[in-house]
Amino acid sequence: MPQVTTTKNANHNLEYPGASILFVDDEDNARSYFAHFLAEDFQVLTAESAEVALAMLRDPNNSIGVVVSDQRMPSVQGVSLLNQLCTEFPYVIRILTSAHADINEIIKAINGGEIYRYIAKPWDMQKLRFDMFSAMRLFEKRQHERDLICEKRKGMYILTERLNDELRFPMMTIRSMALTIDQYLPKLISAYQQIDSGHRPKGELKSMDLQSLEETIGTINQEVNLMQGYVDILLMNTQGDKKKIKHNRRNSMQSAIRYSLDNYPYKPSEKALVYFEPELQDDFLFHGARQNVITIIANLLSNAFFALAKSRGKQKQIKISLKKGHDSNTIYFEDNGIGIAENIRPYIFDEFFSSRNNRIGAGLSACHRAAKALSGSIECVSEVRKFTRFITILPTCESEP
Repeated sequence: MPQVTTTKNANHNLEYPGASILFVDDEDNARSYFAHFLAEDFQVLTAESAEVALAMLRDPNNSIGVVVSDQRMPSVQGVSLLNQLCTEFPYVIRILTSAHADINEIIKAINGGEIYRYIAKPWDMQKLRFDMFSAMRLFEKRQHERDLICEKRKGMYILTERLNDELRFPMMTIRSMALTIDQYLPKLISAYQQIDSGHRPKGELKSMDLQSLEETIGTINQEVNLMQGYVDILLMNTQGDKKKIKHNRRNSMQSAIRYSLDNYPYKPSEKALVYFEPELQDDFLFHGARQNVITIIANLLSNAFFALAKSRGKQKQIKISLKKGHDSNTIYFEDNGIGIAENIRPYIFDEFFSSRNNRIGAGLSACHRAAKALSGSIECVSEVRKFTRFITILPTCESEP
């Protein structure tokens, strides 16, 4: 059983004094030296391997803000460990240290965003202390931004819930009144048509007017459903993160997407633009709440319809397809609308980011959270004025841990 060295000393000069630095190195002397030198300024945790480090990071009792990893370790290289943290612990600041630098690997890691800084061994101890303070300050900044986002999302969720409560009764009333009108209107129209034209009141209704009246009820119901659908999507997008729950039941992705498409609040003529005809062998099973799939599909549809409305192309289409794989399964969602500019693409999954005026910017970030809740990921490929493709990658039921 690997031993974990722990040194704790809360630093009250920091905004998050309970956050720790985790140092990962297979050498006992290096771990002891690092912990002893920084113990007066920080809470320091040490681990002798990547496996132990990951276990400590996943422990809810630990609050770790900075991870410093040696590059050369027996089982997993430091770059590989820090690369894994990018996805699982994106707010943790990642630092690489080594006495045997592989410059190409380090440059690649820095450019790819896997690491915040590289510190060469042997350490300049005063510079090491300065680098740790800089890293912890950056972690505090990220935590502060994260807290603000959570508060903003919480406020929006409360507001949307209140809006939903306020609108529910009026919408039910409108729907009930529409049903009453629908019950008697055909009889009134029929009676009107049987009256001799000479005895009809002034301002005689033409056949076009009567047809418009007959279509009114369907329009009212459609608009009410549209309003409720938008509120439901907003509620999905602003709700807080939920703990990932393991589901014993396996869900069909094809069935989940069809349900999402059938229950989306389409505007007139929108539904005809959507093409989803997967082959039987392309369907796959997934663990997790079907609501996450609904969140992804609903928001991607909303964005795609906007992109198609702005496009000048004639053959407008949204195509959804599935691909079953050995190690992972994939959902492809593509539209041939206006595309997403290259300078915007890196930020589209950020909380409350929007390139469209008067938009909340909660949709794609909700897609990202939903994909993560399914133990997967989502990415975007796009070319301006040609297409936008969202790729959601999910684990197979067999490969999910």
